[in-house]
Amino acid sequence: MVDICFTQADFFQRADTLWQQLERGLTVEAAGSPSPLREICAAGQYTYLMATADQVFTHDVMLAFLSRLRRWAKERLDARHASTPQIHIYRDGCARALSPDAVPTRWHYLYSLTRGEPASIRLLEPNGQRRWFGIVLSRIANLPLGFNQLLVHETCQAYELNAPTRARKPLEGAILLHGYLW
Repeated sequence: MVDICFTQADFFQRADTLWQQLERGLTVEAAGSPSPLREICAAGQYTYLMATADQVFTHDVMLAFLSRLRRWAKERLDARHASTPQIHIYRDGCARALSPDAVPTRWHYLYSLTRGEPASIRLLEPNGQRRWFGIVLSRIANLPLGFNQLLVHETCQAYELNAPTRARKPLEGAILLHGYLW
């Protein structure tokens, strides 16, 4: 297991409410409104669908989520601030290549609303390179992230994510709330 990461199952009591609001927010397209999702792509680095929390979730449920996240971060990490999350959806054909985040905060969080096949996160151990007969080796942890699970790791840790291969529709994909703690 990677040394500097934390996971928490059954993280948020109102996870089902988040899911219901996400489902409603992403089906507005069928009702004649434009979808809040847009494709984000950098060739060879990442491809995913993204929406902002305010486009999908009500103010009260997002405040409750952020309050829970801040309490957890204060107790576990001595971090007192949490960014409002973006919604990242990885469906078939979407991925993130192994790389760290280039941000001035110490902690990155991923909270899963994935109902189907869990998101598969691979984390590279920070400063974990070892030499063996002149070959550089690094330890990598594979972490499945299912519904209502939180993963927090240091931003200097490279991570990658691959979408479930059978996920064609956004709600079938790996759905992650993504943000930072400091």
